[in-house]
Amino acid sequence: MWAAGSLRPYAYVALLAGSSLLAAWGNAGQYTMLSRLAGPGGRLSANSLYSAQVSVAVIAGPSLAGLLLAPLGIGSLIALDAASFAFLGIQAWRTGRSTPAEGEPVQARAAESGFRQLRRLGLISLLTLTWLFFFLYGPVEDALPIYVTHDLNAGAGLLGAYWTSFGVGALVASLVTGTLRHRNIRRATLLIVAGWGACLLPFASSPVGVTLACFGLGGLIYGPFTPMTYALFQSATDSASLPTVLAARDAIIMVSTPLGTAAGGPLVGALGAAQTLTASGAATVLLAVTMGIAWRPGRRPRRRLAAEKVGQDASKDEMGALRAARAVPVGAEGNGRMPQGEAQGRSASSLAGRPR
Repeated sequence: MWAAGSLRPYAYVALLAGSSLLAAWGNAGQYTMLSRLAGPGGRLSANSLYSAQVSVAVIAGPSLAGLLLAPLGIGSLIALDAASFAFLGIQAWRTGRSTPAEGEPVQARAAESGFRQLRRLGLISLLTLTWLFFFLYGPVEDALPIYVTHDLNAGAGLLGAYWTSFGVGALVASLVTGTLRHRNIRRATLLIVAGWGACLLPFASSPVGVTLACFGLGGLIYGPFTPMTYALFQSATDSASLPTVLAARDAIIMVSTPLGTAAGGPLVGALGAAQTLTASGAATVLLAVTMGIAWRPGRRPRRRLAAEKVGQDASKDEMGALRAARAVPVGAEGNGRMPQGEAQGRSASSLAGRPR
C-alpha cells in the first residue's frame, strides 16, 4: 500500500489493529516452539534467552530507528520493518517443520477450549497472580513521569535514567535466570512479586538517588517473572494443548496493564505521583502475601495437583519419545551408517541439552 501511495493514516491504524488481534496467537506459538525445541529441562533457559532478546530489542530498536529514519524516510523504514517480520516468520515456519516429532499420542482434549483447560489444569491461580501483577504495574507508567517532572522538577533525562536502569536490570536478570535451576518456581515467582513491590515503597519519602537505585533493582527483580511463569504454564500442559492454553492465557493477560494504566490516571490525580507509586508497591506486596497463603503446601487444590501430574506425565512422554528415537533398528548395526532414528534422536537431544 505504501509503494502504491495508498497507505493513509486510517488504513495504517486499521492494519495495526488487525495485527494486534493476532498477537495472542503469535506469542502462544513462540513459547510453544521454545518448549518443543528446548525440552522439559531447557524451557526456563529458552524462555529467559527469548526475554533477554526482547529487552535488547526494546533498548536498541528506537535508537536504530532514529538513525535510519533520516536516510530512508518513514515509508521505507516501515517497509523494512515489515520485511523483517516476514523473514522471521519464514524462519519460524522452517524451524517448526524441522523439529523432530515428539511421538505424543493425539489427545481428545486437545481441541478443548483454552479457557476451560486453564480451569481444568488448575492454572487459574497462576493466571490471577499474573493478571493482578501486571495490573498493579500499570499505574507506574502513569505516575513515574509525573513524579519526575512535578515532584522532582526534573526533565526527560532523569526519566530516561529511571527507565534505562530498569531495562538494564531486567536484561541482566533474564540472562542470569537461564543459568539457574529452580526447584520451586512458584515460590521464586512470589518472591519476585514481593520484591518488585518493595522496590516501589521508598518513592513516597526517599531522595532521588535511593529511588533511582530501587527502580534499577526492581528491574533486576522483575526481569525473570515472565520466563518463569511461562515455564510453569509449559510444564503443566501437554504439547498438543499448549498453543490453545497459551493463546487463552495471553488473551486474558494482555488487557491487564492497559487497564492498570487507565486506573492509574485518577489515582495520580487523587493521591499524587509519589504516593501512587508507593501504593502500587504496597498492593503488590499484599498480592504476594495473599497468594503465598493460598499456595502454601497444605492448601494445594486438587486441580493444581492434577496439573502437576499432567506436567510430569508430559515430560515423561517427551523424554520417552527422545529415547525411542535413539533406538537402533534391528539389522542396522552393521551397515556402517547411523540409523535415521538415532540421528533424529541425537539432533533432538542436542537441542534439548544445548547450553543457553
